[in-house]
Amino acid sequence: MKITLLLLFILHIISPSNASTKVCPSVEIHGHDEEVKLTETEKLLVCGDPKSESYKVIPPYQASYFFTAFLQSRGFLRPEFNTENGVLHVHTGPLRKMKKLQVDSDNKKERQAVKKELKRRYLREKLNPNLLDALEKRSKKIVGERGYPCADAKALADAEIQQVTIALNEGNHYTFGEVDKEPIKGLEENALDRYYPYRPQDPFNEQLLKLNEKRLLRSEVLQGTYYLNNCAPDMKEFRLSQYFILGPPRTIRFGVGASTELGPMARLRWSNNRYHSMASILSLNAQASVRSQSLNGTADIFFWKHKPRRSLLTQIELSRESQIDYEQSLLSFRPHMKWTYDSTRYLQTYTLGPTYEASTYHSKVDPNTKTYSAVNINGSSQLMSHSYEFFDIHPQEGSVFGFTFDFRHPSLGFSDPLVMLAGTYSEMRELGFFGKGAIIGAYRFNAGTTWVDDEVSLKSLPPSVKFYGGGSDDVRGFLLNTLPDNDGLGALTKLELKLEVRKTYLILEQIEAFGFVDSAYFGEKSWDIDPRLWYSPGLGLRWLSKLGLVQGYVARGYVTNPYIDKGNFYYAGIGGTF
Repeated sequence: MKITLLLLFILHIISPSNASTKVCPSVEIHGHDEEVKLTETEKLLVCGDPKSESYKVIPPYQASYFFTAFLQSRGFLRPEFNTENGVLHVHTGPLRKMKKLQVDSDNKKERQAVKKELKRRYLREKLNPNLLDALEKRSKKIVGERGYPCADAKALADAEIQQVTIALNEGNHYTFGEVDKEPIKGLEENALDRYYPYRPQDPFNEQLLKLNEKRLLRSEVLQGTYYLNNCAPDMKEFRLSQYFILGPPRTIRFGVGASTELGPMARLRWSNNRYHSMASILSLNAQASVRSQSLNGTADIFFWKHKPRRSLLTQIELSRESQIDYEQSLLSFRPHMKWTYDSTRYLQTYTLGPTYEASTYHSKVDPNTKTYSAVNINGSSQLMSHSYEFFDIHPQEGSVFGFTFDFRHPSLGFSDPLVMLAGTYSEMRELGFFGKGAIIGAYRFNAGTTWVDDEVSLKSLPPSVKFYGGGSDDVRGFLLNTLPDNDGLGALTKLELKLEVRKTYLILEQIEAFGFVDSAYFGEKSWDIDPRLWYSPGLGLRWLSKLGLVQGYVARGYVTNPYIDKGNFYYAGIGGTF
């Protein structure tokens, strides 16, 4: 008897449920896999509206018509209906999911690429019309990024074997070719060429069209732009046309925010992003917080009509840092040359030129205020992948490499010969999918040294040529710019590694969770680091809001040699980069 009861219990657990739900007196749902919950609007359509004479009673045949659409959108593709004693009984049937995927195409390479990507993203998703639309759209996007702008895809579902078959027609392979661009009155024909990540001879890539749109909008040189993709019916001809929405060239922006790190923050920016015939850029930016205040004027002037990617980038900056362990006021004037270049996958940016700098500074260790003025030679280079640049405020894929140098010498007004070198490399990769979101892995490596004679005192050098750590953009378990722990003296060498794992689409598409471990070594000598390691593991949440990146985290700071547990550190605020 006990064995029989046990077997019946096990059969009850493993057998499909057949729950019934009374939606209203005239409708009852019988489900096999999961309970079907209707929205209030859906209930009115199948049960009627007591407040309306015309829709008080819904005939069973009309209710079943609505139910068919509601259930198919939820993955119940074969519902059945019967009416007994004036009650419509809805039998949902089993929930169908996409368990198999077939892609039909004569192009083996593209067929395999589409199948691999679709299976990774959509396998075991509910089989419904929305899924079929998504499969068709994603299929065309995949081959559209691989040189096939005229592709077509049709998805058909077989509910019995839970398989989707995609009929894919890529069409011909094309390059971008010469784009028919709408002329812009007052601008040289090639003035905006610096914003185009592709060349006429490059294979067509739909993503680069979107990146061009993003660049133009981010620069505020235009209010909008859009492409028309002109494919002949037989797919044997292809041509691109581009149109522009100009808008005013001058803008004023104002923003406020706050963080536990900087306190209240405010920013005011004026800019003219379409100055003269080469669409040069003029801007004035003022921002202030408890820890720092700055006024920055920028003129990015494109003089050379036949060299649209070369400019004279001039910046004038007046800034003040009031950190916990040191304070610095700085005036700088940088008339630099700037070049940009787009390869197939990367945007390259280079700057080089002199900088006049005047500064006053002091620290806890040396409270006596020091001053200097000198001319430096500065340069920078950056290599950014298009996939990294594509994201608006929070990159989730791709890589970026940056390098800067700063040369100073007594003949140019500085106290000692000095070369400051700094480099950074970040990479982010999609590791897989979980639920509606993705798992993103990221790492960032920073390294730098200030090369001076061993006899030069660390105390005598200004903060602008030294390295610090701590803060929401650095080692996240410590206060802003408080590392190394030497009362504001700073370091001449720094090695840093940041690791992070993210889960996107946490409940809402705009929210992600992340875990991290940040670590850094510092050294008070050039090309040398101390054996003391500063590191901090932590967890946090980010909200990719329309106002910017909002994030909060808790981290725990540790120090080795000797071992110290600094306890928990909490941060919340607007802004921040990995």
